[in-house]
Amino acid sequence: MVGECAQNPVRESGAGFVAPTLDELPGIIGNMLEMGAKSRRVMGLKGVEYAKAHYDWESLAQRLFLRLKKIKVD
Repeated sequence: MVGECAQNPVRESGAGFVAPTLDELPGIIGNMLEMGAKSRRVMGLKGVEYAKAHYDWESLAQRLFLRLKKIKVD
C-alpha cells in the first residue's frame, strides 16, 4: 500500500508493508522479495484472516445495521 489513510488494513492486519511515498515503494518491494516465500505466505494468510473477520457479508451487514440504528428518524 502506498500512502497513509485513517484506517489502514494492511498495517492493522500485518499483511504487508506500507510505503509512505511512491519513492519508497521499490525498497519495500525489495524487502518483500528478500523475506522469503514462507514469510510472504504468512503475511498473505494474515490478510485473508483479516478480510474474513472484517469484510465478509455478515460483518459488513452488522456494521451497517449498527450505524443505521444510530440514525434518528423524526
